[in-house]
Amino acid sequence: MSQASNPDPDRARSEFVLAVVQVVGLGGFVMLGLVLAALFLGLAADRFLGTRPLFTIGMLVLSAPLSIFFMFRIATKAVAKIKPLKQTKSESQGETRT
Repeated sequence: MSQASNPDPDRARSEFVLAVVQVVGLGGFVMLGLVLAALFLGLAADRFLGTRPLFTIGMLVLSAPLSIFFMFRIATKAVAKIKPLKQTKSESQGETRT
């Protein structure tokens, strides 16, 4: 009985791990970029307007929900790309494999 049509479980597992690493890595860089951009824009606005901590704190506070939103979007797109393993029935044992 040929199992050539069955997906390789090790390959599927490694693809899943790579997808998780992609989500964590990309999400981390996006979050870091948004926070740094908010910090520098807030400092620039405060320097220009002469209101030292006001815009910096405000931009940093606003960057938190924006970072969460982008993390959610990145995660949902990555999860949509993950293909589930097909379950196959073993003729001899009647067990399901994933």
